[in-house]
Amino acid sequence: MILTLFWNDVLNRFNGVSKTVQKQDVNLGVVVSLIQSLKLFTESLRDRFFEYELKAQAIAKDSQYTDSCCRASKRSFPITFLEGPAPDTVLTPSDIFRVDTYLAVIDSLITGLSHRLVAYEEIHSLFGFFAEL
Repeated sequence: MILTLFWNDVLNRFNGVSKTVQKQDVNLGVVVSLIQSLKLFTESLRDRFFEYELKAQAIAKDSQYTDSCCRASKRSFPITFLEGPAPDTVLTPSDIFRVDTYLAVIDSLITGLSHRLVAYEEIHSLFGFFAEL
């Protein structure tokens, strides 16, 4: 449910920017500004996980993470005599989902937007003057 709410917000915003960018008479400066804005919006989503989690819990009241009902797996690895055992990091199912899925998706989106932004900024710096005439 969290990802459904998240993707609804993301895809609505991306769709609006995409429609504007694809217009025939759009200015390159506007395109660069829109992609910068989209990147900032996507970066701001990193801090909204708990908001999405609360909304998802309100919609699906009896839901829980699948990891919460499973036994935690332990990794075995050789330990030297002087090292001793290291304490395991224990994350809640919510934190595991946030780190492994939610933040990974956001980081991937930000990386893709950064690549596109660099390309549009380069084109705008080369041809922006002619586009504004």
